[in-house]
Amino acid sequence: MVFEHLHAEVGLRSAALALEIVQRAFAGALEDVEYARVELRALAESPDVPPLRARVLCGITGGGDRRATREELLRGGLTDEDLIVDVPPAYILNAGLPYGHSTIGIILDAQPTDVPERYQDPELAERLVSVIADAVDRDGIVVAPAKAWEVQDAARDAGCRGGHLRHR
Repeated sequence: MVFEHLHAEVGLRSAALALEIVQRAFAGALEDVEYARVELRALAESPDVPPLRARVLCGITGGGDRRATREELLRGGLTDEDLIVDVPPAYILNAGLPYGHSTIGIILDAQPTDVPERYQDPELAERLVSVIADAVDRDGIVVAPAKAWEVQDAARDAGCRGGHLRHR
């Protein structure tokens, strides 16, 4: 099935509803599908999510104080136009990254508290936050906690320069 949309939520929900309707038809339980049109119309009247960006300067994640890190970068001379993106681990889990590539990836820690309990498991948490490192350009920089060896190894293997966060 191919379809085009002007509103991201309408497009995503259209795909799910189309699958549901086809499954009902094959099961012989296809009834009135007006509910789908009503739902999509209501979604179309809601504000659209901002478009995904292909590239940002810096992505920040982790359970630590992402806001303070972002503010420190702004105090250091970067501007909002440089596209510094604070990406909570729960957002990554639910929707992925809101961008495709970055020059810098900052992983404050692998202690996300805003995700379901199973993703708080140390190994799964490291994999979740390492998504930020995966998006860093080959010649970019990944800053990760000093003991996040798996994240650091993946960044090094991808050709990124690495830095360490040390907690004081």
